[in-house]
Amino acid sequence: MTLACFGDSLVYGWPFSPDYSWTAVLEKYGVSIINKGVCGATTGEILDNMRYAALPKGVNRVLFFGGANDIIQGVPKEVVLDTIEKVKTLAAEKDWRLCLALPLLSGEEGANGKIGELRTELAREAGVFILDLQPAIGRSEEDLREAYLDGWHPKAKVYEKMGEYAASILLKWLEKCGAAE
Repeated sequence: MTLACFGDSLVYGWPFSPDYSWTAVLEKYGVSIINKGVCGATTGEILDNMRYAALPKGVNRVLFFGGANDIIQGVPKEVVLDTIEKVKTLAAEKDWRLCLALPLLSGEEGANGKIGELRTELAREAGVFILDLQPAIGRSEEDLREAYLDGWHPKAKVYEKMGEYAASILLKWLEKCGAAE
C-alpha cells in the first residue's frame, strides 16, 4: 500500500526530517509513504504541489494536511475552505481517494480559536475521509504546551505518537479503499 502525503512542515517532519515524521511511522506498519511535505506551505501552495505532482503509476491514495500556516499568515477561513473544495475537485479529476487531516491545535493559545473553527468546518467535509490526529496530542493547555517544540511543531516523541495513532485508522481506510498492491 502506498500513500502520497501532501502538506506542510507537519507532514515533512520539521525540525527533524521526513525520516522522523509521523508519516514515517506508518512505514513500520507496511504503508509505503511518499512524503510531499513542504515547510511553510499554505493550503493553496499544497494544492499547487498536488496539481503538479508526478506520482508513480497506481498510487491513488492521497493525504492532505495543512491549514496552520494559513492561520499564521491570516488567510481567511473562507479562502482555506475554498481551497479544500479545489483539492476535492482535483482528487476527483485524478481519480484519487482523498484523506483530509484536520489541522492541529497549537501551543499558541491565541491561534486555537481560529484553528478550532477551521477544524469544525473541515470535519463536515463530505466525500473525503477525515483524519483527526488531535487525540494523539491531547487538547488541554498542558498537553499542547508539552507536545510542541515551538508551539507549532511536535517533539520527536509526539510525531511517533501521532504516527502510531494514525496507523490503525489509515490502514483500515486504505484496505477499505482497496489499496492493496
